[in-house]
Amino acid sequence: MAYGNIIPSRGLRQGDPLSLYLFLLCAEGFTSLLFKAEYEGKLHGVQICRRVPSISNLLFADDSLIFCQANQEEVKVISDTLQLHAEASGQCINFEKSSVYFSGNTFERQKQWIKKSLGVKEVDRFYSYLGLPTLVGRAKYQTFAYIKERVWKELQGWKGRMLSRVGKEVLIKAVSQTIPTYTMGVFLLPAKLCNELDALCARFWWGQTGDERKIHWKSWSFLTKPKKVGGMGFQDLRSFNLAMLAKQGWQMLQDQNSLLSKCFKAKYFPICSFMEVVDYPNSSYIWKSVLAAQQVLKKWCYWRAGTGSKIRVMEDKWIPNRPTNKIIFPTEYKEWEWRVSDLIDWRVHQWDRERIYMIFDQFDAEAILRIPLSRRQVQDKMVWMYCRNGIYTVKSGYHVARMLDEDANGREESLEQRVDHRVWTQIWKLQNWKPPTGQMYKLNFDAATFANGLGVGAVICNSAGDVMAALSAKGAAVVDSEEAKALACQKAMGFAINARFLELIVEGDNAMVMSAISSKSLNWSCLGVIYDDIGFLAAELHYVAFNCIRRSANFVAHSLARYANVLTNEVVWLEDSPPPAREALYFDSSSLIE
Repeated sequence: MAYGNIIPSRGLRQGDPLSLYLFLLCAEGFTSLLFKAEYEGKLHGVQICRRVPSISNLLFADDSLIFCQANQEEVKVISDTLQLHAEASGQCINFEKSSVYFSGNTFERQKQWIKKSLGVKEVDRFYSYLGLPTLVGRAKYQTFAYIKERVWKELQGWKGRMLSRVGKEVLIKAVSQTIPTYTMGVFLLPAKLCNELDALCARFWWGQTGDERKIHWKSWSFLTKPKKVGGMGFQDLRSFNLAMLAKQGWQMLQDQNSLLSKCFKAKYFPICSFMEVVDYPNSSYIWKSVLAAQQVLKKWCYWRAGTGSKIRVMEDKWIPNRPTNKIIFPTEYKEWEWRVSDLIDWRVHQWDRERIYMIFDQFDAEAILRIPLSRRQVQDKMVWMYCRNGIYTVKSGYHVARMLDEDANGREESLEQRVDHRVWTQIWKLQNWKPPTGQMYKLNFDAATFANGLGVGAVICNSAGDVMAALSAKGAAVVDSEEAKALACQKAMGFAINARFLELIVEGDNAMVMSAISSKSLNWSCLGVIYDDIGFLAAELHYVAFNCIRRSANFVAHSLARYANVLTNEVVWLEDSPPPAREALYFDSSSLIE
């Protein structure tokens, strides 16, 4: 490995891709110098309250905010650090664009010395930073009135008669309703302002200019409905604002080690979670804004059981596919801080069936036993039910906010059924089973559901079409076909690894399951623990590929899955054709001869 200085021979032009990385390296060196000074006790940052990290600097692009105590020693440390950074990096500091802000208890004499020492001007307050107001007082409407002025200027330059309906739709969606987006990601806009912005867009849509009045043939609330139910798909700004702020709350739930999460938790909810905190009068407006979106997350968030150590049995939402996602019928079993981990038999990593049936009503017990558990020690996770992968998105949060608004105002709306628009793009043609090539083995799996449980079938064949191993097993009842196929794949993969078949082509006939298994993106849904287990099993193989096939090419595994209905214990066949699937094997072998 070579070491030494980088000596450029031609320099870097603005826009060169390498310049971004060099800038980041320089910024990292600058923050390291400040961290070193803080670690040595020469510099003290600012804390918003006790038990939070001290903040000595904040960086955004080429802007730097540096915090210190207003004394000569720390000001000299900052001055020396800036000078050292400028000499080492070659970057010049623009003192004309730099300024200093003092707290109210700083003496005037001290202010004058610091301004002279640093060579910067003083500001009484920063009215805005990065396009956002820094201080929000009681007059919140006046604080955000600039948004209305910007939207009005955009629409004022266009006459209604100059644009078609399509042009007006594009202008409203792509320009007028995107202007407030940046601000709505941080602050909750006043309801009055949102209504006025909606009114501006409505008047523009119906062709009203100036004092001229036009008939509004449909209300704005109707135009904000999706096109599939008769509306125009315009945004309801209030609901979109809540969806944007809910994203901030979601980040605090998922990344509790972030600086934002640490500061907010220490100040506003030190002894509870974000989902349980309530507001109090003296909190900041940013916190009030994020907390206003708490209702959106509460509606569709629930715990996905891992170890169960974080989930309270009776208080938390952790049971999927139930109206409340909670235990419905009260129990006589009372224990302080009763956790879901107490209901798991850790010897086999399965639910403790006897204890669950003894404690809970049968309806609740069956719902608990249908929750899939990982074979590994995975942490409990808060997931978003509205999306199939369990991860919050602003789009899904917007739909939930609209539902909450309709419930609160009692208006009827034909909300469309939530449909997953991800479609398996490949159109599968009718096909027969085909053997693998070379030294590979092919693993086919399938599942069948019965009134009293689940059937799993798996078969492993070589390149000649010979059966090397087969499995037929029965499991507990499941909720839907996706869960059945996912559990079948998990069982089949474990069976293949135990039989020492480590180079596999895995085939199943459920496009949704095969897509989730093949995907590299995170999956925090209820079945995410199963997909994660499958991923860990796949990592133990020397080679693995996943394919989705038609049912017509999966008859052998399907026959074995249905045969499980008459079994009490699982049955395994090694290098022998399983009798329940001989007809399907004959059909596959006939197609190979042809």
